[in-house]
Amino acid sequence: MEYRINRIAHSGTYGDRGIDRTEDVYLQKIGRTVDLEMDFIKPGLPLFVKYIKNTDGSDMIGKALRTSYVVSVCTFENIVRVETRNSIFEFERVRE
Repeated sequence: MEYRINRIAHSGTYGDRGIDRTEDVYLQKIGRTVDLEMDFIKPGLPLFVKYIKNTDGSDMIGKALRTSYVVSVCTFENIVRVETRNSIFEFERVRE
């Protein structure tokens, strides 16, 4: 399913928990869409997701996001929140 990265926050490992990450590398990811398959999100393993589109709508096929180890996953209707060792990612479903 296609999801948009809405927010990336500190998990508390290196910054204050819940505060948005402001490093350029994280800011560039906000708004990108990814192919997020819930079956492949496993605590204790890194999250790997394929990018679909950049924030400007340009194609990002062949590129991927790899995170630190997943700690937990929560879903709320069309929102998926993945907490990793270093960050908390919030994804919003764009379409199935």
